[in-house]
Amino acid sequence: MKKIVLSIGILVFFSILLVGCSKDKIEIKLKSDSVQIKVGEEKNVEFTTSDELGLNFESGDETVLTVNESGVFKGIKKGKTFIKITSKSNLKKTVKLDVEVYEGEIEILLVLKRMGLGIDTSKKIDLTTNDPLGLIYETSDETIVTVNSEGEVKGIKQGRAIITILSKSDSKVKESIEVLVTEEVAVKQGAKANDELVINDKKYIYGENLFATINDAVNTISSGIIIVDTGAYKENITFESDFELISNGKVTLEGEFKGNNISLRFKGFTFVGNTNIKLDNKSEFIFEENEVSVDKDFIIMNNSSQIKIVSNNIEAKNSTAITINDFDVQGDYLIEDNVITDSQIAILIKAIDKLERKANIKLYRNKIDNVNTAFDVDLGNKNKTGNYIAYGRFNEVTNYDVAINNRTEDKFEWTLNYWGNTALDMSKFINVDNTMLREPYKNAIDILSKKDYKPNVPVKVIIENPIGRIELGESYKFDVITIPYTASKTTRWVVSKQGLIEASATTNTFNPIQSGELNIKISSAANSNIFDTVDLIVTTDPGIHLTPSIDKQDILVGDDFTLTAEPFPYNYANKQVKFISSDENIATVDEGKVNVIGAGDFSITVKLLDDKSVFEIIEFTSYDELDDNNIIDFLVKRQMLYSKIRSFQVFGTSHNFTSTHYDSVSRLTYGEIKRNTDMIIPVTADLRPGTKKNSNIKEEYKFNDDNVVWIVMHETGSTSTASGAYSHAKYLMTQATTGVQRVASWHATIDSKELYQHIPFDEVAYHAGDGSVLPGMSSTYLGGGNRNGIGIEMAVNDDGNIMKTWQRAAKFAAELLVQYNLPTTQISYHQDFSGKLCPQSMIRADLQGLFEEFVENEYELLKRFPNVKSIELVSSNEEYLENTGVIVKNPNKTMTIEYDLIIKFDNDTEMIKTFKTYLPGMWK
Repeated sequence: MKKIVLSIGILVFFSILLVGCSKDKIEIKLKSDSVQIKVGEEKNVEFTTSDELGLNFESGDETVLTVNESGVFKGIKKGKTFIKITSKSNLKKTVKLDVEVYEGEIEILLVLKRMGLGIDTSKKIDLTTNDPLGLIYETSDETIVTVNSEGEVKGIKQGRAIITILSKSDSKVKESIEVLVTEEVAVKQGAKANDELVINDKKYIYGENLFATINDAVNTISSGIIIVDTGAYKENITFESDFELISNGKVTLEGEFKGNNISLRFKGFTFVGNTNIKLDNKSEFIFEENEVSVDKDFIIMNNSSQIKIVSNNIEAKNSTAITINDFDVQGDYLIEDNVITDSQIAILIKAIDKLERKANIKLYRNKIDNVNTAFDVDLGNKNKTGNYIAYGRFNEVTNYDVAINNRTEDKFEWTLNYWGNTALDMSKFINVDNTMLREPYKNAIDILSKKDYKPNVPVKVIIENPIGRIELGESYKFDVITIPYTASKTTRWVVSKQGLIEASATTNTFNPIQSGELNIKISSAANSNIFDTVDLIVTTDPGIHLTPSIDKQDILVGDDFTLTAEPFPYNYANKQVKFISSDENIATVDEGKVNVIGAGDFSITVKLLDDKSVFEIIEFTSYDELDDNNIIDFLVKRQMLYSKIRSFQVFGTSHNFTSTHYDSVSRLTYGEIKRNTDMIIPVTADLRPGTKKNSNIKEEYKFNDDNVVWIVMHETGSTSTASGAYSHAKYLMTQATTGVQRVASWHATIDSKELYQHIPFDEVAYHAGDGSVLPGMSSTYLGGGNRNGIGIEMAVNDDGNIMKTWQRAAKFAAELLVQYNLPTTQISYHQDFSGKLCPQSMIRADLQGLFEEFVENEYELLKRFPNVKSIELVSSNEEYLENTGVIVKNPNKTMTIEYDLIIKFDNDTEMIKTFKTYLPGMWK
């Protein structure tokens, strides 16, 4: 019977083992392979997985996108990257979610809100959008018009239909355009009965769809497309509905053309004489590829909604070529690629109402010559500010009396134009702010081509306030502008030498941290070839940086060591120095090599040979012998003579950051580690199943009755502010009390101030990623991390002190080792059980050895000196050294810090020993 039970037990055990090791069957399914998010927005990765331990999330580029441990990602700046999603049970199982981050609100800007079409004719909707995914087009009636995925509309039969355009990235963003499908008609001058006209294989018959005058066509059909055949037409026409007039051959028009709340288009005509076009009240107007030579104000648009005047030659003798009076507050107005000559005013623009965000006024790539005034602009007092876009750009303006007459203050931008001269005559720019005239071209041939221009990419990046020299201790902010102002303002920094400055590309500020010469390049994030540079010298008062080859206080008679001296700033580096011993009966020094010949206190002074006012002193104490069984000697051997500066990356789910710390003054941490048990989570099916640690382990692993075999060190990976021990305790408690099913838990979280216990140490928790494997069962990993380990998470929050966290964790780990009768060999890392790179920051910085040294020292202190009640550190300067032994403020200039260690024994006696530690300054 006993044998049968044992067999069943083994069978159950291996069944559990197989379930725990079925890594190949892990599945991760994404709802979509790609997603878009705007800058500043947060979204959740949408997935399903069979991994009971959960998933890890990693951003491909944290400057573009961050993602936390729960799969919540946030857009940081415009760009493309990905999120790598990895199974916690099987690190080889990964999927990738492509992410595009876009700037600002998604917009769809229509050139016109109405469109005319003939039957069996097609036309593409004229629009612009910043939607990275593209658009969806839908028609209200496919029997009248169809539309394809590219926005090309085709007329099927006469009638009206609405085309709706929707953003793929944001379904709430949409626009619509009204499409009128009519029969095309033609006009042939003097046409009469039985006349026919064939255009593009289509026959037009008088009495059906061929007319003798344009007025006849307009008055006969309700609206539509009118093809006007070769001839000279002198007519006054009032349009009462939507029309498109297209020339067929050389067609000359003369007369007055009027309309009210209509859509009108002229293409390919010659306008002469006493002619003008005047449209009122929300009209839309397209005027393209026409020749104009008239004797009066030509185009007059009053309160129009959309305008597109493109690729025309216009001459309005002693008059105004284009007048736009007032606007639809959300309208789009494009005047592009026109040649305007011999006019009184080329373009006159006047606004009355406050323009809204969608309003666009673009005067773009026009050639204006021989005019009195090129641009006469009055956007009114209401438009001094606003989110509307208004600019004149890449225009070529020559032979004028006034270039711009700006009648009121506004935000109209006039960068990147050619004004006919290498130097601007500001008397010809009336009421125009110089900042709006930045970067004029000196030659028309230099104007950036359409092919090379990308609206979001700056043409120039300019550092407005460059400096050539800065002192350590100062900070500076560059005023960086991107031209044109409507382009992306996001920049990147490249410095020729790392480690001399700390810079922020977001605020364009920097702080020097070491002396030297460097070049700073600030480029557009959209195109690194668009940049400005500054050559900079960083300097400081001269001094000497000292580095001993030893770092601890345990100097014995007969020892020798080297003292390296580095004069600074950078241009002092090769200056000669002299070393002087304060007491040659205790120590001698020769060119930096120190020989200890006696016991006692001594110092070494290092001076510049050519300037003895520049010097540095470092202090030492030497001993005849030190005994590890004597508490004072034990402490001496673990106190630091010299505090090393360490700088390393801290890695996390929300972001990475650089952490720079001085070593503590001791390889022990002083002060009590208080265990907060107020938030131990209740027993649940997954987070805390309440299972005691597995007792079915080999004899060599039975260190205690609770079957604790390992102390397993982790890092939380949560680098966001305030994500310390309390935050994680609250997180686990919330999951446990709200029924979240998540097989991932650990016993305690420690940060630089607090420690919270979540689960009793004698119970199983799921943190090591090794399933049900027991100690010694795996040939690759240690085994038993989950079943027989105590999981300790070390916080990496950016507002904490990670070095202090590691030291507190080492002290706590040593206490657990003693509590559970474990040797120091049982300190382990998450990586030892599943291969996961954890604790990541510690491993990548190669600081496990330092951590283990702290553990070993704390362990030896507890084991060797059970009669020591407490050891208290009292700092002489708590601004820099707190009473735990941690350096809490990095000194800019070299200093020697002093402190006392007060040892209290069980018999209420105490001993005091004073120590000094040399802190090299950050500046050099």
